[in-house]
Amino acid sequence: MNGFRFAFVSIVLLAAGSNLNAAITHHSNEGFSIALPDNWEQIPNDKLQEMAPRMIRGVAEKKRTADSAFQHKGEQPFAHPLIVVQVVPYPSGRVPTEKDMRQMVSQVNNAATTQPSRASPEDREVLRKANLSASELDTQNKSFVITGEAEIPGIGLRKSMTSSHFGRNVEVQVWCYDLAANYPSHETEFRNIIDSFKFDQQAAYPQSDASEKFGQLLGAFIAFGIIVALVLYFRSRSKRV
Repeated sequence: MNGFRFAFVSIVLLAAGSNLNAAITHHSNEGFSIALPDNWEQIPNDKLQEMAPRMIRGVAEKKRTADSAFQHKGEQPFAHPLIVVQVVPYPSGRVPTEKDMRQMVSQVNNAATTQPSRASPEDREVLRKANLSASELDTQNKSFVITGEAEIPGIGLRKSMTSSHFGRNVEVQVWCYDLAANYPSHETEFRNIIDSFKFDQQAAYPQSDASEKFGQLLGAFIAFGIIVALVLYFRSRSKRV
């Protein structure tokens, strides 16, 4: 019995060790981490910062920052599948409430029919076809996931999975992209990477209730940023490829 128990425990520990060795962990100075399979690598930060103002709306205006980007090893920079991690400071430093977060989910789900008034006609057309959908809010982890797709002229259908994570001072978005034909083979991988996201204790969402007064403005601001950034990504990538 003791020998069997030892063998069983050894197998479990070896399996656990294999899983740990099969992943690399990125820890951000913003106080969070994500784990990726070992066939992924980080795109050099200088290349990301050079591309970010063209690829991510709000970077040039310093409303958000490009924290990091990842892709499969051995590929050209920004080839698919691609993951881009963005950091969005809260406007005026006000932390969103759960009510705000639920409002964001609702706005994303209604984006195709209730389009942001600030979107350009070209953005509106892309948004109308983007087929965005947001999951229910994960109230324990203060996060939700958006899936979307868009037909890019001359390229074809692109699909995305984007998670929003709310911390003490910032929202962190993990954007996962792939061509639609290849997306099913990477969907589970994207989900596992998103599920690995974790704030450091000091950067996590505060336990005390956030102020309700900033609700509608904050929710609309962040939801609009998510939606239009998706549109801009689809448009900018189609122009570069």
